Amino acid sequence: MSRHEPLLGRMSVHHSARGVTFIRDDWKAPYWSLPAIWQFMGDAAAARKLIVLGTISDYRGKSSRVYRQSVSQALGAADCVLLVGPHAKSLQAHFQAEASGRLHGFENIRSAAQWMGEFSRPGDLVLLKGSLQSDHLARLALASDQDVGCWRASCGRGIFCDRCRLIRQPAAL
Repeated sequence: MSRHEPLLGRMSVHHSARGVTFIRDDWKAPYWSLPAIWQFMGDAAAARKLIVLGTISDYRGKSSRVYRQSVSQALGAADCVLLVGPHAKSLQAHFQAEASGRLHGFENIRSAAQWMGEFSRPGDLVLLKGSLQSDHLARLALASDQDVGCWRASCGRGIFCDRCRLIRQPAAL
């Protein structure tokens, strides 16, 4: 029987030295793919389940409706949801009553990484769902094991951060 590993960024697994398991689905986040992700997380067995949601792509209609529906479904599948991006804080405010402290919004990935460093603990399962071109969410997993210097908000590179020579080079937000 052969064993096939998933492609990097397509439900690939990153086990951190701190005992946190990251599922990296951070190549792209088409809206149609989200129900399967929520199902996966809902069915997963873990001490705590966290979803980090970045940029959603390939949808019709208003982005506010798409993101609100996605956040609501993510809250149903995980113990805690982190939103990363320019509208994260407004979405957090919208869901304040429903989320009861389980939803956290961060305007940039560095703030999310700092929060994750303090919050995460062994046994956690963290799903990273976003777009490589927009979010570079892999830095959350990488920061759990190494010093990350690059916290660019937008770098324009189409490669994963763990394969980028700039990952340890300090750069402004």
